[in-house]
Amino acid sequence: MHNLIVGLTGSGKSRLCREIIVPRWCAKGVAVLVLDPLLQPWPGAHWVTDDPEAFLATAKASRSCVLIADEAQETMRGTPERERRMVWLATQARNAGHLAYFLGQRAMQMPPNVRSNCTNGYIFRQQAPDLKVLEGIFSGDLSAITDFPPGVCYRVSSFGKPEKMKVF
Repeated sequence: MHNLIVGLTGSGKSRLCREIIVPRWCAKGVAVLVLDPLLQPWPGAHWVTDDPEAFLATAKASRSCVLIADEAQETMRGTPERERRMVWLATQARNAGHLAYFLGQRAMQMPPNVRSNCTNGYIFRQQAPDLKVLEGIFSGDLSAITDFPPGVCYRVSSFGKPEKMKVF
């Protein structure tokens, strides 16, 4: 049950993770590993790196963690060989008991294997073509959503209607 979190810059993606998702998992005693190319503070996270290869190696050596890939449209890409290795986070990390969150600005920029392996999502402000891409993954008429003030997202899944959520 991986999660896709998409939204334009400043919409609230990282804040959602830092203030709601990370504390929730830490309170349950689950280790949180973060890949963040900007190396911003992630209070409560057990490990933060900007090195995609180190993140992948640590995830593969660990069990039952929450994995957060910030700026996934960049951190999941690279040489074709690196992209092939990084897609493990979306396609096989579940076998190690991991739950992943992939954060990115636009749905269309996210690697297709990442998008298609997420059963849940948090959609902040997106452009119409991005919402169309997301409609192919999640339930509901996402192209009809136009109310995207900063700090508001829609929680979506493959199984139910979009649900409006205020982050801040």
